[in-house]
Parts: sequence; C-alpha cells; structure tokens
Amino acid sequence: MEKFGYSVSAIATLYLLNATINIWLAPRIGRLIGRWGERCALIFEYIGLIGVFIAYGLIKIQRSPTGVSFTINHITSVVISSAFGVLWLTSPAAVFFASTATAGMALNVPHNPSRGN
Repeated sequence: MEKFGYSVSAIATLYLLNATINIWLAPRIGRLIGRWGERCALIFEYIGLIGVFIAYGLIKIQRSPTGVSFTINHITSVVISSAFGVLWLTSPAAVFFASTATAGMALNVPHNPSRGN
C-alpha cells in the first residue's frame, strides 16, 4: 500500500479476486497433480517461486514496519515449511511435536510489552 499507492479497498478487492480464482482453480490443479504426479507439480510450483523471489529481489522495497513484517513472515514460512518437510522424511511425529513447541512459544509474548517491543 505504501510503496505502490493502492487504497485499502483496492487491496481488499485484490484479496477477494485472489480467493475467487483460488476457489475456481483448486480442483483443476488437483486434477493436474493427479495426472502429472506430485513431483512434476512441485517442480512447476518451485520454478514459479524462483520467479517470484527474483522479482522480490529486483524490487526496491521500502523499509516500512509493514514491509519488514511481511518479509520476515514470508521468509519464516518458507524456512519452517522446508525444515518440516525434511523432518517429515525422518519422523512425521516429530513434525507435530515441533509444531506444538512452536505454538507454545506464544506463551513468551509479554502481557504488557514495553514501547518498541
């Protein structure tokens, strides 16, 4: 919003459009996964992600708190998903135990945080 000048209503419209496309597209993607197999579908997805990450790298992102939060959230979700995927190959139960520990970290959030924290 800050970088590109979109209004809140424009962003909300984009989210609704994205959700509508996903609802329509999800069953078709599921059929393609059934036809191509998971490996080919994942390779296709990851090639798309490579393009997205390169695009992120080429855009001069403003260092706003929202932009930084979004970037940290995105990086964390990619790293955790990848790590849990590798862990799943070793022990599926360990993924659930690690997820429980991660969720438990919410207990570390202070009741009355000081300014800036």
